[in-house]
Amino acid sequence: MVRHYLLDLGDSLGAAGNRAKYRHEGYEPYFDWAESGKRLLALGLRYPYWLDLTPMRSRTLGPFEAEVFDPERWSPQFPNPAFEEVTAADTFWGAAILARFTREHVGALVDAADFDDAWVRDTTVNVLMARRRKLLAYAFEGYTALDRPTTSGTLLRFVDLETLSGLSENDPLRFEVRWNRTLRRDVLLAEGEVEDSQIELSEPLRIARDRSGFSDEPFLTVSVVRNDRGKTLFHLRDLGDRVLPVALERDRR
Repeated sequence: MVRHYLLDLGDSLGAAGNRAKYRHEGYEPYFDWAESGKRLLALGLRYPYWLDLTPMRSRTLGPFEAEVFDPERWSPQFPNPAFEEVTAADTFWGAAILARFTREHVGALVDAADFDDAWVRDTTVNVLMARRRKLLAYAFEGYTALDRPTTSGTLLRFVDLETLSGLSENDPLRFEVRWNRTLRRDVLLAEGEVEDSQIELSEPLRIARDRSGFSDEPFLTVSVVRNDRGKTLFHLRDLGDRVLPVALERDRR
């Protein structure tokens, strides 16, 4: 089990210690040399994209909103190596956790704050859910967002993060099953469309087991793709009575 600890919530949501956040917080660093230079050259005619942000009517929320919020343009107040070195894979990892938070989960978390204003409570939930949707769309862009492969006998199951989080509009998932051979071309064993986030591998395995050399290299690769995005690759080993997931790869396109 992996436990994640989040420390110091004093600057979360619309708060900044003992005051509401200023409008630029979360949208631009404390001092941005590049943006400041552009505004100087524009003689004050270049306005920051967040300037029209209107704080909520409650000081509890301050400028916490989801309309102007853009995950790609979000910025901490001060330089932070965790954000400067982040990769697309890091962002995907975080989003895979976030995707599992439903409105009911978020509502229960907000209720723990014990707000005395129902409007503040409902608005907080709505903003968090709207930001969640934007964050997931940004993090999953270019990926076929599948996660957590498990097997039961010869049945491969996985979690479709887009369907789980409500992003997918039931676009089909296409798959290929290949015999993964070392230093030789893979052999296509089966292909089709995925139903219910699971693929039965008994028939591809039957075909593979009849091939000379499979007992020496009993490995399958199941590639799954949605539309024209990068493939998710599940690597499995045949153990005779079952298949075992041994690796997961994600391509981004």
